[in-house]
Amino acid sequence: MKTKAYLETGLKRSWDNKKINYTSQFGKQAVMYIILFLSIFIIIIYPLTNLILKSFDIDAFFSLFKDKYVYKSLLNTLIIGGGVTFFSIILGGSLAWLVVRTDFKYKKFVRTFALIGFMIPSYILSISYIEIFSKNGYLSRLLKLLFNYDYNLFPYSIISVILVLSIHLYPLAFMAISNALEAYSMDYEDAAFVYGANRKKVIKSITIPMIIPSILSIGILIFSRSMANFGVPAALSLPIGKEVVTTKIFGYLSHLELVNATVLSVVLIIISACIYIINSKIISKRKYSSSTNKKFKNPQLVKLGKGKKIISLLVILFCLCVTGIPLMSIIMTSFLKRWGLKLQLCNFTLNNYSTLFTNPYTNRSFINSLSYGIIGATTAVIISSAVLYLFYINKNKLTKLFMIVVTWPIAFPNIVLAVAATLSFINKPIKLYGTKWIIIITYIALFIPIAVKNMSGIIENVDRSLIKASKMSGASMFCTLKNIVIPLIAPGMTSAWILCFLIALREIPISLLLYSSGTETLGVMLFTLQSNSYGLEMTSALAVVIILMSLIGNFIIKKVRRRQ
Repeated sequence: MKTKAYLETGLKRSWDNKKINYTSQFGKQAVMYIILFLSIFIIIIYPLTNLILKSFDIDAFFSLFKDKYVYKSLLNTLIIGGGVTFFSIILGGSLAWLVVRTDFKYKKFVRTFALIGFMIPSYILSISYIEIFSKNGYLSRLLKLLFNYDYNLFPYSIISVILVLSIHLYPLAFMAISNALEAYSMDYEDAAFVYGANRKKVIKSITIPMIIPSILSIGILIFSRSMANFGVPAALSLPIGKEVVTTKIFGYLSHLELVNATVLSVVLIIISACIYIINSKIISKRKYSSSTNKKFKNPQLVKLGKGKKIISLLVILFCLCVTGIPLMSIIMTSFLKRWGLKLQLCNFTLNNYSTLFTNPYTNRSFINSLSYGIIGATTAVIISSAVLYLFYINKNKLTKLFMIVVTWPIAFPNIVLAVAATLSFINKPIKLYGTKWIIIITYIALFIPIAVKNMSGIIENVDRSLIKASKMSGASMFCTLKNIVIPLIAPGMTSAWILCFLIALREIPISLLLYSSGTETLGVMLFTLQSNSYGLEMTSALAVVIILMSLIGNFIIKKVRRRQ
């Protein structure tokens, strides 16, 4: 009897302990959900819904669109978007076909220059464009030296914006169309050749239809990015009074015309959202018929024949013109004592870099960018990891809602995120305007969808049986997360963190609209150095530092991804 009573007591204690353990785990999980919800609410839901709610002002809407300059800014935006998309697709698609489907010799050279070109921030490209094509620029000096020719091209125009953005974004088209060409099977093309079709007919009837979804998808993405760009139009079209929607919003916000800035921001969101939805639809419908999951290793390459040398020369010249010369221009100017001096050894100096690293204003901007980038990237990666983990282990309505909300900011251009933050944090209950926290919170909102997109693939590869085994062994959710999930997704977290950090170092619209005295960042400094009597030479020195940091960061990301 004593033994039976002892066993009953033991079972009861065991049951009670399990009950306490489950209750404790449930409590911790509930706390995690609450903290996550509050974080997402403050960073994403509150500012973005606040922006949309405050835009429901019909009178303000009609009043805004009575201004003919608003129409002009919209028209300029659409012209830039269309022009950049057209030229990017033509340039990127031609190079992709040449690299993937012909016996072109310098394939690695083209790939490397396309990658480097994409890593150069668009605003820095616009600075190099001014240095090359301005009246006292490098092209003017060269023509004067060689042909005694006075050169009068004015570098500020909408066409210049289209040209610079096309140079910045054509690598996107090149990479997307290259991947599409490499991914689909050559079976259809081989069959067409067997039945006597010539190369022209095969390209027209098989190759182009197979890659059309990729072209449309990347075209929409390029249109969206060029439409949301702020730095290039601000540098190349604003000085002659040609505004686009982003510079118009910046102007309204600079004059504290919050209602107009809000309404125009929502117009930009509607256009961006439509583009994002179309893009998602196209991607979801994209299907390739392929007999293998691997890239096609030995395609039947088109022989360039006698034109091979001329084509190679033209392609190399193109790569040098769009990437090599702008880089050289920025580097040379960064060592000049003063912009406009002759390119002689006596006019070169290291003082620009010395000033850059010793000036209190620039030092503060470096420290601010580094600290904001570290805090923003770390917080974004933590929140993204938590949301992905909860979605992965428990796909219910709440976790699906979390996933939708955290990817929401991707449809908002950077400048619109800044407008939303200004509207939401300028007054109580959450008054952050004028502090560093408004910049950091907006950075986090910008980074979260980027981190989610980077890590979602790797977390799907985590074996669910490991998590189940951990649970069966009595480990708590945090213990499973700490000892199993995080070590497995650490490479993805690292590359997402570096990517977010690099974006923080060169981000301009958010920092420019939200900074105050003492919270300047590298982006603000890059944009304002020229107008603060430091000149193009100091701006170029800073641009070189940012490009170097971007190259190093991308090199690390590449290494980390190879390990994955």
